[in-house]
Amino acid sequence: MLTLHAMRCQEMKMKQYLKKKLLSMSNLQQDVHRQSQTEVGNMQSQLAEKTTLLAEARLQEQEFKEKIHSLQDQVNVYEKRMALPFGASYTGAHGSHDLSGEPTEFEYLRKVLFEYMMGRETKTLAKVITTVLKFTPEHSQKVMEREEARATFAVYPR
Repeated sequence: MLTLHAMRCQEMKMKQYLKKKLLSMSNLQQDVHRQSQTEVGNMQSQLAEKTTLLAEARLQEQEFKEKIHSLQDQVNVYEKRMALPFGASYTGAHGSHDLSGEPTEFEYLRKVLFEYMMGRETKTLAKVITTVLKFTPEHSQKVMEREEARATFAVYPR
């Protein structure tokens, strides 16, 4: 049997061993806590960045929607201003028309055609022109398809 002194030595060794293990576990726990704090901080930074990007994207989307509405309003104004051909004789798909209206109306049509021929806002102006000259729906569709094809070709040239 073990003597009292041998048992106390063994108890001491056991206590020292347990203290080392406890200290080791405490250090490990602190390391894990530091790592998790770092990861949480990184995730919070990423979340803040993504939130900012999302807010910017929503703002840009709103700006695009406003631009679309503005452009649609411009098209509506063009269509209203150009609702009837200007008076001079013109025979088209819908019969004879007089296109000789007021000089300011003719000047406006001349400017619209000039801008169209210069390649500015061709889709919008093509729609205005087809409306003013009262193209048939089929002809209007063909013109708009042609403008779309031109726009696609301009973006993706051969």
